[in-house]
Amino acid sequence: MNTSKSGKRIVIGNSSASKVLVLNPTGSILWDSLSSNPGGLSVVELVHVLKSSFPDQEEVQLRKDVEAFLEKVSDRQMINITESENG
Repeated sequence: MNTSKSGKRIVIGNSSASKVLVLNPTGSILWDSLSSNPGGLSVVELVHVLKSSFPDQEEVQLRKDVEAFLEKVSDRQMINITESENG
């Protein structure tokens, strides 16, 4: 996986899958958070990360943003999602 920054955006390249994804600032925050936590983060933890960056946003919307991000990068085989023991 190759990543590069361009302003507030991150460009991710997955050479094994021949895919490139340009993340918006919100996606870039989430990607940086996941990259710096190799053990992974829960959806709730990622919502808290976004809440610290966007305190005026409702948590319901932030959760939707996190779920959409995770679906997008997972579909492109850029992350693996696992279920926690607590669901």
